[in-house]
Amino acid sequence: MSRPVVALLLGALSALNAAAVVYVDKDATGGGNGTSWADAFTEIQDGIDAAFSGGGDEVWVAAPYEDAYDETRPSATGSVVLEGGVHLYGGFAGGETARTQRDPAGNVTIIDGVNGRGPGMRARHVIVCVSNSTVDGFTITRGQADGAAAPDNCGGGIYCASVDATCVIANCTLHDNVADESGGGMYNSAASPTVTSCTFSGNQTVLSGFNHGGGGMHNGLGSGPAITDCVFSGNYSAADGGGMYNTGGSSPAVFGCAFSGNAAPSGSGGGMYNVADSSPAVTACVFSNNLADSIGGGMCNEEASPTVINGVFSGNAAATGSGGGIGSVAYVGVSLPVITNCTFWDNTALFSGGAVWSSNAGVKVTNGILWGDVPDEVDVVGAGTVTITYSDVEGGYPGEGNIGGGAGDDPDFVHAASGDFHIEDTSPCIDTGTATGAPADDLDGIPRPQATGIDMGAFEFWLPPEASFTALPEAGYAPLEVAFTDTSYPGTSPITSWAWDFGDTGTSPDPNPNHTYNAADTYSVTLGVATAVGSDASDPLSVTVADHLQIVQQPVGGSKPLGGSHTFGVGTSGGLYPLTYRWHKDGIEIPGATRQTYAIASLELSDAGNYYAVVSDSAADERTSAEATLFVTGGMPAATATGLALLLAACALAGAARLAKKR
Repeated sequence: MSRPVVALLLGALSALNAAAVVYVDKDATGGGNGTSWADAFTEIQDGIDAAFSGGGDEVWVAAPYEDAYDETRPSATGSVVLEGGVHLYGGFAGGETARTQRDPAGNVTIIDGVNGRGPGMRARHVIVCVSNSTVDGFTITRGQADGAAAPDNCGGGIYCASVDATCVIANCTLHDNVADESGGGMYNSAASPTVTSCTFSGNQTVLSGFNHGGGGMHNGLGSGPAITDCVFSGNYSAADGGGMYNTGGSSPAVFGCAFSGNAAPSGSGGGMYNVADSSPAVTACVFSNNLADSIGGGMCNEEASPTVINGVFSGNAAATGSGGGIGSVAYVGVSLPVITNCTFWDNTALFSGGAVWSSNAGVKVTNGILWGDVPDEVDVVGAGTVTITYSDVEGGYPGEGNIGGGAGDDPDFVHAASGDFHIEDTSPCIDTGTATGAPADDLDGIPRPQATGIDMGAFEFWLPPEASFTALPEAGYAPLEVAFTDTSYPGTSPITSWAWDFGDTGTSPDPNPNHTYNAADTYSVTLGVATAVGSDASDPLSVTVADHLQIVQQPVGGSKPLGGSHTFGVGTSGGLYPLTYRWHKDGIEIPGATRQTYAIASLELSDAGNYYAVVSDSAADERTSAEATLFVTGGMPAATATGLALLLAACALAGAARLAKKR
């Protein structure tokens, strides 16, 4: 570190002592004291040192524009060296005021070891960790541990020695790091850091030899890291353990991780290599398309006793040896792997044991599916044993509860070729496992069992719930009490919660509630249900609430001239639609008069009379309107008109006769 930088650090200490955050931005052009984004440090180590001098703070690091933090660093190994109580966060654009505003995926913050020990001289370790520290949201790349001896030939990306679980590595990508001996991506020596949601890809170890390996990660001397939701892909070891190497009694807890495309083309354990009394707990992990030369394309156990639960091993290969999926061997010690609820498919070995192979090891397999592996599913060499129970083994295998020798024993995967090893509802593996020693959940976190028994394989068959309900009544008059009944299909797991929305701001968590509607309206009601494996919302159902039917506008009569027109009508409120109308005249229903109005286009004298309407709703609530009287004026009875016409005609004839006589 240059003297001007030291002066800046010392001058800024008083300001930093009260600060919660120290800022680093390679593009900053301000005062360089780390007190703000504008005045940020431009190198990460300066920020760490200042935060540590201030009693321990967070260091926020902005992603430089089209650049990386690739400076030469003051440590002899060219490393970013963490300090206790300092927590380093990347993924900032610069300008954020809260850590939750950062975006590590969008603001890729790269710590590059390319110039760590000087221009073109790579850092032996890009980052050196300590307890009570955090590295979160970075890409860590181009470290090269090529020293003559340990530790300088181990841990090209991250080096951890004697740290505990308070050392946290999260949301990081370790890529293209190299170590001569061990741990291309990360090396843990008597260390138990917490590693979460990280990706290890393209890292490698380059020298073969005893205790060499772990292209992605190496754990030694009793290390016990907690490794969760991480990806190990495309890592390489010139010795053993392309993805991970565990030795010296190390027992990492590996949960929810994927090991894919890793290789140990000159050794064993393409995905993972366990040796020297190591006993990792490997749970809910997928090993696919990993390659080893000798033993264990997916995993090799040499004098090691891991537990493997809810695992999938597919497409792994032992190119010149045995144990395409898992190979276990004991030379002078013991090797006692326990494999529970795991699925093996399409693993290959040159000699034998496409899925599982044992040489002098005692392997126990329970609730497994071993199918489609080449050249066979299981092989045992020497004094080894493979005890398999309650498993579906292609071709059959001796053991309590085993199937696989019959025509209907295909496990019936959803789509194995695309990597979907869930089982169909026709699978013989459903409910045929044993509860003894079975995990509480499957690889997806689905509780076991879903039906009457534990399923074989990594995945429990399950169906989600389908929400539905009835309402009685669906229509009525306010205030209306409605009884709701849950008719949902629960799937394979009991319904544990109900969420009713009655459409009037009312809700209920009860399975079969009653609810009273006090105002007339149409309400949209829905039901949400949840089980341990899923949830669903029903289609809406309408509940119609009305006031009682009332006639609010009475028909109007009047006096109309002969040949004129008249229309009667009624107005209503309330009622349950549809409404029906029946018009009457003088107490007799008028055929076809079924509208809200009744019109007479050309009045005759016979249309005079008393009119009223009977209105009914869909619930048969009925109201009768007042009578309206219609008078028709301006005419005479037909008989009178005829007589008058005859009289006028007679008078005309008589007048004509008298006129003729006078002439």
